[in-house]
Amino acid sequence: MAKNIIDDPAGAILEFLYLTLPKNNDKYAERNEWKKLNTPIFPDLVWNGSLEPHILIYYIQGNKRNPVQKSQINRTLKKLEQYDLIESYTLDDSINTQKKVITLIGEELLLRNRYLEYIHGGQYIIEKWKKSVAKIFVPNEKGIGTGFLISPNRIATAKHVVDDLHNFKIQFEEDPNIYEVAKIIRPKLITDLDLAIIELPENVKGIQSFTTGTDRNLLEEVVILGYPPIPMSDDAYLIASKGEVSTIIAKYTNDIQHLIISTFVRGGNSGGPIINRRGDVIGIITENLYNKINHEEEGLNEGLGFSAGIVSEWLDDLNNGKV
Repeated sequence: MAKNIIDDPAGAILEFLYLTLPKNNDKYAERNEWKKLNTPIFPDLVWNGSLEPHILIYYIQGNKRNPVQKSQINRTLKKLEQYDLIESYTLDDSINTQKKVITLIGEELLLRNRYLEYIHGGQYIIEKWKKSVAKIFVPNEKGIGTGFLISPNRIATAKHVVDDLHNFKIQFEEDPNIYEVAKIIRPKLITDLDLAIIELPENVKGIQSFTTGTDRNLLEEVVILGYPPIPMSDDAYLIASKGEVSTIIAKYTNDIQHLIISTFVRGGNSGGPIINRRGDVIGIITENLYNKINHEEEGLNEGLGFSAGIVSEWLDDLNNGKV
């Protein structure tokens, strides 16, 4: 469905630029749908592979049903260019060219409908994805862990969460329903892989599933969602933390790759998703890595840990029965 310039200016501009690509010359229906929604009174809308902002503004403002201001389009264009989703048209001979084209990453994020996560960052990611995060708990007991939906009836978490909590239940954020467990899938070939999948007896309705990804550049901002215990609180609350990817390591105890994240997490975070700017899960929180210290050491900083999460490829392998 075409994106409306009023409701979603970033999406509408990216979609227009995508549809102008020469490889999309056969997308007559999609082009007509975009035009009908955004510029219905102009029969001569030209799809020529690039965009000049003042031309787009001319077309858009000619539609009296679209109260879009020139400043709004210009702000959106600047933001799209700031995040490298569009760029100047390099094949234009003029050094003062105003033409813009969609970039490869802009095209990818448009087709995956993830450009708003990429542009707006943490707060948008939290609001969009918090309902897909699950609390794993035993009624009337204190133990708790975190999971997240990866398909309509499967929840990913850390293996030690399901090993430590017996007869547990599942509840998603902002969902009053409490779900039973049909089956627990644990690694069979690599038994020290701290991942598990909880299978539910029925599909969860109205909640979107996370996708996994491998885009995890050093110092890239990530969001961590989970249910760490809060002292003096009357319930378990979903907590959002922001951090950065510090490095990727392989622990000396095994060959399993872990992300090291520049934020400190607590026990209830175990099993929670590490989400990148695309809205993809790039890792699963499993533990804090730390050194035990004794009273002879001068600084407590030596004992402070690093938050660690197993990279998402291992979760994909578990979900596909390869580990």
